[in-house]
Amino acid sequence: MVVTPPPQPSMNLLEPTRVDLSIFFPVCLATSADVPHIHKMVYQMAVFEKLTHLCTAIESSLTATLLTLLP
Repeated sequence: MVVTPPPQPSMNLLEPTRVDLSIFFPVCLATSADVPHIHKMVYQMAVFEKLTHLCTAIESSLTATLLTLLP
């Protein structure tokens, strides 16, 4: 059996890469209308990581956590 070495990367990952692309987007506070979307995103991340058995988030707990005003 012949073992060949892995291919060399096409770019040097140790050298800084110049990126001339600026991306700006607004960040705002979550509202009650956002909670179902956030819940779906959290669950989809659990599915991706194969951790759905550990995902205990429910919309009411997210609402309490995200929308409760701090003193």
